[in-house]
Amino acid sequence: MPHRFYLPQLAAAPPHRLEAAEAHHLAHVLRLDVGDTIEVFDGQGRAAPAVVEACSKREVCLRLGAVRCDPPPPFPLVVATAIPKGARCDWLVEKLAELGAARWVPLNTTRGVVQPREHKLDRLRQLVVSACKQSGRNWLMDIAPLTDWDQFLHREVASVGGFLVDPSGQPWTEVIQPPPQSDAATLFAIGPEGGWTREEIKAAVGRGMHTVTLGARILRVETAALAVAATWSTTVAAVSRPPSA
Repeated sequence: MPHRFYLPQLAAAPPHRLEAAEAHHLAHVLRLDVGDTIEVFDGQGRAAPAVVEACSKREVCLRLGAVRCDPPPPFPLVVATAIPKGARCDWLVEKLAELGAARWVPLNTTRGVVQPREHKLDRLRQLVVSACKQSGRNWLMDIAPLTDWDQFLHREVASVGGFLVDPSGQPWTEVIQPPPQSDAATLFAIGPEGGWTREEIKAAVGRGMHTVTLGARILRVETAALAVAATWSTTVAAVSRPPSA
């Protein structure tokens, strides 16, 4: 598989150039040169082969091949979580993007202890780009702004319902299945290590969320999120697979 690079202006008319970090990575880290073939993607489903035509310190000029367009992935997954500390948050975002989650919503909860500033969220968005480059994904995972719990229930949950991960809930394997329509989102909310408050659970259930448990073990936020994303990916793959002849 050729090396992949993020080119947001892929759909624009030529010339096409990699700049800044992407150009540096191609020319100085991977040491690719004129004539080498790569793949570019724009994070909105488009991807194309490309040949390096010129390299300088600040930009790389490309000649693009035929552009292909991937449709949005079916059964989009939205994962909302309290925010883990430090590098654990980086790991969570990176792995959610690799596993195909459509959107991550960082939550401000009563017992949460981390509230990232906007520059931290910008850095996490760069991790999403790197994860998509590595995993072959052509749609970027969206990262929402830091969202208060009440706002989240009003804006996100009111339209789609969803599942609240909590030890008091039903085993999730008994109730989880993709929605009838493949473009309908499914939402999971995962609380902080101190757990949800009674008021937060009551408000969520009042908005139509179902409480589910991931099992008997007490999981970190990022572990629970990855368990959800990996299982959902497998479930969706089974539903989306065409029937055998």
